[in-house]
Amino acid sequence: MWGFSKDFGMCGIRVGVLYTRNCMIRKAINQLAGFHGCPGPVQHVLRQFLSDREWLNNVFFPTNKRRLKEAQNILVDGLSEIDIPVFKSSGGLYVWADFRKFLKSQTFEAEIDLWWKILDEKILISPGKAFYCYEPGWFRLVFSDSVDKIYLCIQRLQQMLHAEMSKSISNSSSPKENKHTDLDDVSTNYVSVDDVSEGYAHLKKIAVF
Repeated sequence: MWGFSKDFGMCGIRVGVLYTRNCMIRKAINQLAGFHGCPGPVQHVLRQFLSDREWLNNVFFPTNKRRLKEAQNILVDGLSEIDIPVFKSSGGLYVWADFRKFLKSQTFEAEIDLWWKILDEKILISPGKAFYCYEPGWFRLVFSDSVDKIYLCIQRLQQMLHAEMSKSISNSSSPKENKHTDLDDVSTNYVSVDDVSEGYAHLKKIAVF
């Protein structure tokens, strides 16, 4: 199974290929194909696009690979400078970053709270809960964007996280009447994925970056 989205940056095209020798799979797919056929003009354009092997091999793929590598390095280095550990990607268009120390408590509820604050800065990254991570505090960041936007993302993250850490230090130094924390309540470890969906729906009303 392969699609144009990742290799060619054609997310809106929604065209892919399924190659199989399994008769049962082919039968099932053929029953759906009539309702999900690719328009003829789109097939023609994509055929012409794929036919230009010289341009793809000598220009597009090398340039795309170089730009993606540069973007990933900028993102990873930038996050490292603001003390956010990162797992670099050896394939794909994103990295996993460890935001655990910025959580108010080690719960998925705190992860979603942090995600909303990041979203308020018009930065869209994905919380680990949306991908069923077993540990709260991990976020997925896509780096297939312009270098200018990646630098802006890092700058906004640094400012926002610095402000949150300052608030946390200020609150911890003030007297506390109730020492009960979220960690005392097991229910705070459960957050519905619907909370994440609500956030994505909210993005339709704001401009990312």
